[in-house]
Amino acid sequence: MCNVCSQRVTQLNVATRSTVTSKLNKSQKEAIMETIRGVQCEHKTNVKLIWGPPGTGKMRTLSVTLLCLMQMNARTCAETNAAVPDLATQVVKLSRDSFKAEYKNGISSYPLGDILVSGNKDHTEMFSDIEEISLDYRVDKLAESLSPAAGWKHCITSMICFLEGCISQYRFYVDEVYKPESRSLLEFSRDRFRHTAWSLRRHMLTFFYHLRRNFIVNKIFNT
Repeated sequence: MCNVCSQRVTQLNVATRSTVTSKLNKSQKEAIMETIRGVQCEHKTNVKLIWGPPGTGKMRTLSVTLLCLMQMNARTCAETNAAVPDLATQVVKLSRDSFKAEYKNGISSYPLGDILVSGNKDHTEMFSDIEEISLDYRVDKLAESLSPAAGWKHCITSMICFLEGCISQYRFYVDEVYKPESRSLLEFSRDRFRHTAWSLRRHMLTFFYHLRRNFIVNKIFNT
């Protein structure tokens, strides 16, 4: 251990400690803390090996370690291996539980932008739990929301036009589409707003899901 960094007290995210590490035993927690201390060290390069017989919780230990490193904005990677899909599934679940504990406002969605799986598309689609974090899926979603024809900028422009010209749009609707059972201004406004807001919200959720958390201010997660 580095003589300088060994004196540093390693602090984990409060939500992580309470919701994720509560089911770990002493040796698992020590393995995680030693790994994090090694990553935090600015003076030495080191390698950590987590070893244990089958069924001793290596997968859970590794997934919690990855979650903690994600919260430290540390970049981690894993080569293609049969265990990677299972590991990714565990990290996604832990990330969701930790996020819900951190932001106790009843939200059901959680960001996935810090986790990415690349590789064989057919192999990824075999595991439904990690399809949303696959490279191809993420590229398709973000490309749709960034499209100039129907992406988020188009939706914002449509919303501004509606808010500024609701009356004139309604008059055009009455003149061109008028029927005896024509909707009132209130009904027309509600329907038009609902349709425009739904498209805009869908794109905002795409960014919420698929951009890294450090691209989005914390205030967003609390609203």
